[in-house]
Amino acid sequence: MAIIAISLGSNFDGGTFSTLSGPSVSPTTGRLLIVSVVTKIAATNPNIPTLSGNGLTWTQVATLLLTGDQRVRTTVFRAL
Repeated sequence: MAIIAISLGSNFDGGTFSTLSGPSVSPTTGRLLIVSVVTKIAATNPNIPTLSGNGLTWTQVATLLLTGDQRVRTTVFRAL
């Protein structure tokens, strides 16, 4: 079983965004795809993101919120 990691992009300019697009990915039929989304905001809790694209149904697996000086949320999605 091969594991391939692809960075779909990032936004570190301190601004807000509602959509983040990355490079084209052609998933292979019957393969498990896992995506991790990390959001960071200084003053408030980051929203739980949603994921769509490639004609796949993305299911949220887990989300974790870390608080402190910065509030960081990591959310994991999967699709088959």
